Amino acid sequence: MSERLLRGLLALEILKRLGPGEGPARVSELGSRCPDSSLREKLSEMAEGGLVRLEGDLVYASAAQKLELALFAIENGAAFDSVGRAMDWRGFEDLAGEILKGMGFKCFKHLRFKVDRRSEIDLLAIGPLFSLSIDCKRWRSASRGEILKAAEAQKKRTMELRMWLGMAGSGRAMGLSDDAPLFPVVLTLQDHGIGIEDGVAIVPILKLRDFAMRADPFSMAP
Repeated sequence: MSERLLRGLLALEILKRLGPGEGPARVSELGSRCPDSSLREKLSEMAEGGLVRLEGDLVYASAAQKLELALFAIENGAAFDSVGRAMDWRGFEDLAGEILKGMGFKCFKHLRFKVDRRSEIDLLAIGPLFSLSIDCKRWRSASRGEILKAAEAQKKRTMELRMWLGMAGSGRAMGLSDDAPLFPVVLTLQDHGIGIEDGVAIVPILKLRDFAMRADPFSMAP
């Protein structure tokens, strides 16, 4: 196993052990991914880089540090879906936002609006050619029916969002042009093999970057 992948898997193991809040995780619980002789050295490097806080045999990480740990794990070879499972729902949304920001999108989280009813979009990602209206579903498992029901609801929310952005004039202020495509997306942990369904993209987080690179109005048409 390469040194790079060892670092990525260690970061993933820390995320799993921390659980909710800032932790702590015990150093003695992290040895399965790394020989004991180099474990402390790697943890010290992470602490010096601001990824974690070390206090004796305890490892802590704030919410911001958890996100950095997740990105570090992915950059060093850990699987997207494994990292997603190790995070709570808020961290999952933050991870999606950071992936898209890294591709040049401008992201807004938990955007609340009202047309006929009050609604909320988990993540609005505005890009130069198109934008994404994303519902983040951190399901460990879900039936096809549940996924398609979520897709239908997200399609309706996205239509209402487009109306609201136009009426309120907020779209232009946020950088969304009137004629730019706005794609509804349901973002999942696992690949359910559905793809595009009635104009809604069902995208596993593993493929989010690839989808955002390749999305176009013709492939998204219902």
